[in-house]
Amino acid sequence: SNKASRVKCVADFIVNNNISFMGLQETKKEMFSEAMLKAINPSFSWHWLPAFGTAGGILIGVKDSLMEIIGCQNFKFCFTVVIRNLVDKVVWRLGVVYGSPYEDGKQ
Repeated sequence: SNKASRVKCVADFIVNNNISFMGLQETKKEMFSEAMLKAINPSFSWHWLPAFGTAGGILIGVKDSLMEIIGCQNFKFCFTVVIRNLVDKVVWRLGVVYGSPYEDGKQ
């Protein structure tokens, strides 16, 4: 199915490019099941921000063996997770920036 091929495409991209973290926006999803998140990548921790309208939400993930998510924040047009690197303990913020889904919020 088309849905399965999209999940496989993202899963393959993570593995083939040795991705340690990622953010996806406009997922067209109302929610993600645990099984789907494991299908994308079982070694990632995921945080999900649902969105209003048809664009879907934002999904942010990090590789468990390298980082831990210690918090998340939703700002106007930006969803962030606070991450601690497990090797050197440095804390940093990973953000996905997006625009308004509504015409009146666009310039």
